[in-house]
Amino acid sequence: MKSILFVIPSMAPAGGIERVVSTIINKISKSYDCSILTFDDLPYFYHVNDKIMKSSLNVDSVLDMKSRARRIIQVSKLILLAVIRLRKHFKNNNYDYVYTTHPLNHCILLLAGINHKKIVIGEHGANNNYNLIYRLLKRVTYKYCHAYCLPTRSDYLFYREKGLPVKYTPHYKPELPYEMHKQNSKTILCVGRLTADKQHLLLLKMWKNIINEIPFGWTLHIVGDGELKPILKDFINKNGLSQSVRLSDSTKNISKYYIDSSFFALTSKSEGFGMVILEALSFGLPIISFDCPSGPRDMINDNNGFLIQPGDEVLYQNTLVKLIKHEKLRKSLTLGALEFAANWNDDNITEHWRDVYK
Repeated sequence: MKSILFVIPSMAPAGGIERVVSTIINKISKSYDCSILTFDDLPYFYHVNDKIMKSSLNVDSVLDMKSRARRIIQVSKLILLAVIRLRKHFKNNNYDYVYTTHPLNHCILLLAGINHKKIVIGEHGANNNYNLIYRLLKRVTYKYCHAYCLPTRSDYLFYREKGLPVKYTPHYKPELPYEMHKQNSKTILCVGRLTADKQHLLLLKMWKNIINEIPFGWTLHIVGDGELKPILKDFINKNGLSQSVRLSDSTKNISKYYIDSSFFALTSKSEGFGMVILEALSFGLPIISFDCPSGPRDMINDNNGFLIQPGDEVLYQNTLVKLIKHEKLRKSLTLGALEFAANWNDDNITEHWRDVYK
């Protein structure tokens, strides 16, 4: 049985990368000898099977997000210490493949002297979701790997044209207790990190614009944590939205929020895949989303939701009102959502990963 080490700075955040990594390792550990190595020693937010060996470099990966200068110094120290400890780890341990994410992590592996033919890179951000430095790193270093795995067709085609060793590996459906959502619910759900890319503030502004056009009793429920939470709270309070908007922290029991909702709203500027879309569809929730790079267009279609041209806030608002007012439309889209989710086959996805690790 081939051995695979997953190397990731931390599994403590409740983010998309951590959710995807935990899902992949839980799924493929049935066919491979998998283990996971984190830089820090913090508790994992998402469940990873007990049979999977977990270890740590004991490198503090907490960064000062208030000071860019201090953050640069902290990252430099983190990289140096991680390289030294990775060299020691790989001197004492051997693996057939090493899986990692993000250009910086890939560079750390190369600096640690790991054979690049063993490295598998998993992408979790759209091609436009990296700054100039990271894009340059990818262009220079990503050719030095066994495979560059991309979960969306558009990114796969984009990087294939650039000559990188790409593989198409759509994400597994997370292991959640899926059941039919409450179709009589009057709650619109949005789940995601409270960062600028997710555009939650824009969602709140659009909600404010339509609040007087929709029937009484409908609420917007935003679930997540992040640096913009104080700003969102302030906007809600200043604009008198506290009766119609609810903010909740990230939770491992996310299923209850999907079940208690009527449909799902996403306003992201970019999505590497959009795991929350697949989850929402699996609970039968219709979706409204901007047609941002790269994931939404792989999952949302006329049968299960609406893709709105990025920047068309008026159409997005009108579509929100349309979904709220037309129950028959929501029920029809629910059938399409469930049909799409039922056809998202884990066995097919496993075949993609077997092609990577053959």
